[in-house]
Amino acid sequence: MKEFILNLLPRLKKYSETLDQQELFVEQPWVVLDEDGNKQQYIFRRNGRLMMSLNGKGTEGKWELIPNAQSMWIDMGEEKLLLNHAFFNRGVMLLKRDGYKGDIMVLANPNVVPNLNIAQYLQQFIDNADRGIRERNLTDVAGYINNQHNLTNEQVELEFLHHSGATYYIRGTDSFNDVKGKPIFYLGMPLEDGSYVSRNDRIIKVERGIITLSGYLAYLENNRGRFNVITDASREAKIGNQIFFKKYGDITNDYIKVYRSGYYDYYHVQLGKIVDIKEVQFVTIIIGLVIVLILILVGLSK
Repeated sequence: MKEFILNLLPRLKKYSETLDQQELFVEQPWVVLDEDGNKQQYIFRRNGRLMMSLNGKGTEGKWELIPNAQSMWIDMGEEKLLLNHAFFNRGVMLLKRDGYKGDIMVLANPNVVPNLNIAQYLQQFIDNADRGIRERNLTDVAGYINNQHNLTNEQVELEFLHHSGATYYIRGTDSFNDVKGKPIFYLGMPLEDGSYVSRNDRIIKVERGIITLSGYLAYLENNRGRFNVITDASREAKIGNQIFFKKYGDITNDYIKVYRSGYYDYYHVQLGKIVDIKEVQFVTIIIGLVIVLILILVGLSK
């Protein structure tokens, strides 16, 4: 992981906060996972005390900020370190040991990076930043969303197909049936625009961090392939449901014929929505074909 972070560091630096913004890290939990998987936690107290814990066993030290050098002096008792600023935001702090080129201390705030997947968090952060979205701006967006939507502490958790193991939080509700119009967050930041499908076939569309469409996926299949229908919890295709083939919005005007046991369903689609459904029994089709055949034969016999 450290090698990945060191390779990412040149891109991260221009988006970093400075250590003199102490309010972003004091009185916050900061966790380091060592090579053996042991969890070390540090809390920088406002009075200069440093609380340290290794797998729950606590010790105490001191810390001091050197603003002009963008460095931090850490006194652990037997060991004293001078650590230089490499990158810092509210979720991750990267500090380089003075005099050692490749020695970097990686700390994560579990309140911001709850799964402690620092590499994933930084990759998401730099992707957003490179698109011109600074984390400070995202924090402002999140604050704006919270104010506009009068959020409670209730939330829905979803796991989506394209991020295995990742959890997205929909704030302000505890029911998926009520997520439309609610904000959604990933790694503490508003989710980028797009359509997302969860592992249990729930679908949402996100615009500017807000869910603008939500529903359940149902499927219609014929010899052309499988069509996706956004339905309610019944998962039955109905008039008014949105339908697409491979990607959202790719059907403008079409008739889709689906065979079911004993009959066909004809779905008329306009501008991506089902506008009419007709059911034709298979027996009716056969009778119709027989009548047409009889009329043809009668016409030929004359």
